[in-house]
Amino acid sequence: MDENQFLLSENIIMYNGEKTNVDSIRKLLPQKANTKLLGIPLKLLLHQGANPNAGDDFDQWLLRKPKRLSRMKSIWSQKQIDQMRAYKMRFQEWKTRNGEPPSLVDSVLYNNYANNIQTYLSNNGFFKATVDVEEILENQKRKRKNLVYHIQTDLPYTLDTISTQIQSPVIDSLYREIQKGSLIKRGDTFNTLAFEAERNRLYRHFRNSGVYDFQLNSIDYEVLWDTTGTDFLLPTKINIETPQPNNQTIGSLSSHSIKKINKVTVYTSDGSKEILVPDYEQSTSFDGLEFFSENKLRYSPKILAEAIGLRPGDVYSDEARDKSLRQLNRLQVFEYPTINYSYSDSLQKNLNASIILHPKERFGLEFGADLTQSNIQDQGIAFNSGLSVLNIFEGAEKLQLSARGTIGRSGDQVISELGGDISLNIPRIFAPNMFSKLIPVDQKPSTALSLGTAIQNNIGLDKQTFSANLSYRWEPNDYKRIDFKLIDFAFINNQNVENYYNIYNNAFSELNQLALNISGTSDFFDSNALDIPLGVESFVDFVLSGNSEIASNSSEYRLVQRIDERKNRLTQNNLILGSSFDFVYNTQTDYFDENFSQIRFKIETVGNLLHLLSPSLNLEEQGDSYLLFDLPYTQYIKGEFDYIRHWLLGDASVLAFRSFIGLALPLGNSTSIPFSRSYFSGGANDNRAWEVYRLGPGSSNTGNEFNEANFKLALNLEYRFDVIGALKGALFTDVGNIWNLGDDVTDSKRKFEGVNDLEELAVGSGIGLRYDFGLFLFRLDTGFKTHNPALPKPDRWFTDFKLRKANFTIGINYPF
Repeated sequence: MDENQFLLSENIIMYNGEKTNVDSIRKLLPQKANTKLLGIPLKLLLHQGANPNAGDDFDQWLLRKPKRLSRMKSIWSQKQIDQMRAYKMRFQEWKTRNGEPPSLVDSVLYNNYANNIQTYLSNNGFFKATVDVEEILENQKRKRKNLVYHIQTDLPYTLDTISTQIQSPVIDSLYREIQKGSLIKRGDTFNTLAFEAERNRLYRHFRNSGVYDFQLNSIDYEVLWDTTGTDFLLPTKINIETPQPNNQTIGSLSSHSIKKINKVTVYTSDGSKEILVPDYEQSTSFDGLEFFSENKLRYSPKILAEAIGLRPGDVYSDEARDKSLRQLNRLQVFEYPTINYSYSDSLQKNLNASIILHPKERFGLEFGADLTQSNIQDQGIAFNSGLSVLNIFEGAEKLQLSARGTIGRSGDQVISELGGDISLNIPRIFAPNMFSKLIPVDQKPSTALSLGTAIQNNIGLDKQTFSANLSYRWEPNDYKRIDFKLIDFAFINNQNVENYYNIYNNAFSELNQLALNISGTSDFFDSNALDIPLGVESFVDFVLSGNSEIASNSSEYRLVQRIDERKNRLTQNNLILGSSFDFVYNTQTDYFDENFSQIRFKIETVGNLLHLLSPSLNLEEQGDSYLLFDLPYTQYIKGEFDYIRHWLLGDASVLAFRSFIGLALPLGNSTSIPFSRSYFSGGANDNRAWEVYRLGPGSSNTGNEFNEANFKLALNLEYRFDVIGALKGALFTDVGNIWNLGDDVTDSKRKFEGVNDLEELAVGSGIGLRYDFGLFLFRLDTGFKTHNPALPKPDRWFTDFKLRKANFTIGINYPF
């Protein structure tokens, strides 16, 4: 930097003599000090390290030694050498693009910012505000200065009497209808945003009340300002004019009038061919609408009429037009529907509405493939493919046929899964009229029906699943969404249960080691290991029946009991039939909104209605359970509450918080929750200091490949910030665990028995890096075990807080 140049250290705002950080003023100061990470201005250093002459320097380097160029050409081609030169240039350009130039104190800039502040204050009623800027040296050696903005506002101006001058009697009448709701009132502080909001409010009301030809620029204001400074009151007049056409023609109007719709015509084509209205023949009429098409109308007039909120005789309304377009787009079978209006007669008294509908391609084919890796699959390939058909029953439905599968390797064994689904999405509530009419079309109702099956050949414990669902979705307003799953059916059939102990080696090893040290177990062995499955199962029965030397109150007995409980749960066939209700309230306006909250509440009931009806249905009983299709059906009730909150702390920093609590209680016909409906902890979207399924339950240290339970608590806090360009960083803390509550588990370490068990909450802390590709975000997190409940109490805090015990997780997009 030159001798007279200084870096900006801080912008200080003094508002009427007091320091302030009010955002509305600070946002008017776009120049900020260079950003720092841990006190280091990385982006500034990156920018300063860029070499704009990288190409010339590379050329000079090649020629600096006589033999260097010839030696390079003997190793690489000229094209490769040119690529090296281009790479060096691109790297320097990347540093310039992602770095920050020095933020220098510049009188021209800060005087412009002072003018912006003064204008802002004037727009908020402080017409006599003054803004002076002072440079204060902070550090001569580091050449840094602070800029102090001294703001003096004086008294604000307020609105006095508000009068109107409206030329059109129609507009005057419409204005009187909503005058009481005016956004500008006598006594209010002058604010240009309030005037603009009132202008838009009046415009919307006039347009939605039938004044089709009304223009926004017909509304203006007269505000009288006493420049002598003795009066801080502002008399205000609202002027609403009726523009006159430059050339008077027959039928031109000198005053606004309310227009009504004379006719609504809908044109649909059979393909991408341009719609030529004269070539069409009338197809049908329905509910006041006329439908024209090239051939037979392919869409149900009833469905289209429900989406179109325009009818002959209606007063013209922008809102009705926009709502109709939204509803037509929601059907997802048309390319950009359009609605055009034209005068129905030469006197321009009424309007004809023409709706143009071009269909999307009816058939669609998709295919995708992924590389996969998990804690039981070393590597694998996943694929999915699907065929979609639009408007299959002429009601704007969407039929989807899909197939999916994976094939991979775990150790020396090949594992695979193959599945298929058929689903039908209907853009309305598919139910008897007495129910479907309860949810209006503007709440975006939809129905989804699906059937699916999957065959899994994994590392021995194969299974087949069948599923069927009937669900409804609607949105009462822009912030609320409701999902009601009326029928939720699943049948899980484990096909290779006898191979359980070949898969879960940890459980087998514990039983085998115990059996080696107990007398009377020789018949259970094949060589030096328990025979699978008969030997292992016989040994478990030998211990739990009390025939062994192991006492029922010993840790060895509890070990065998725990392993047997887990084996029964993971190999149990499940018949699930229930319903669920899911409510979401989300204030996020769009994907980029980072200052929002979200609340989700879900209640799920499975098997309870069936259990109530079981005696009447004369279902077969087996012990304390009823059977359906020779299988005890699952019965439980499940509730979940999820809360997410994001705070935008600055231009590029966000504090994100999430809390979750979930409990699934087995009832009547069940003593436990199916594995597929249980909770787990750990992994990229949960507690990132533990691998998925490896945390809990409670303070147990089972060593099991999959740990699950029916009660879960989770808290997550994450601070997100920019590093360089698309590279972003995060600091996070994850708290949570799972427990067994009210089920058949007997191990106290795995059970939640009271508030004291909250001491078993696991705490993981860490740092993450993210790279934003635009369409998605790639995430790498490193989690450290800050509090490990599996360790003895004195050793839980920071004992495992070590890099070699850290857990690295990869994810796509943010976890919450």
